[in-house]
Amino acid sequence: MTDDGNSTDETQPKDKIAHRSVGRIELARQVAAYEHAALKTLYVLNGGGALALLVFVGRVWTEDGGNQQVLIGVGGTIAYFVFGLIIAAIATFAGYMQQQWFFKGSGVDADNRYNIAGHVARYVAWTFSVASLIGFAGGCFVAIDAFVAGVRTPPV
Repeated sequence: MTDDGNSTDETQPKDKIAHRSVGRIELARQVAAYEHAALKTLYVLNGGGALALLVFVGRVWTEDGGNQQVLIGVGGTIAYFVFGLIIAAIATFAGYMQQQWFFKGSGVDADNRYNIAGHVARYVAWTFSVASLIGFAGGCFVAIDAFVAGVRTPPV
């Protein structure tokens, strides 16, 4: 115990310290698993959207040339989905770097700079994940707009 009544790591039993570090390790595993699932979702959303539109364009293109207004809009939509995929890849890399830096900052002789870098990488990953979702939402809105414009404009 210190003078103010708080215990320090030196005075705590070793099993209590070991239990706390095991809890932190398990929490880190659970957070990493959740992050991986979220990033996979971003890949599936954006990649699936782009793939579905490419299949749609292939189908429309083979039938009398398709509606040009819809085909022009679909090009912009695919650009949004590709943007979402690229941003998701950057978020994945930032998440990887976050784990590496937190690992380097967790040892006994650890440098606090690694923990700071890990926090920065975490915020970068979160920001890019949200940007990827915005790319998906933008692609959906542009696709809806293109389909509505195509319905209003008769094929030429």
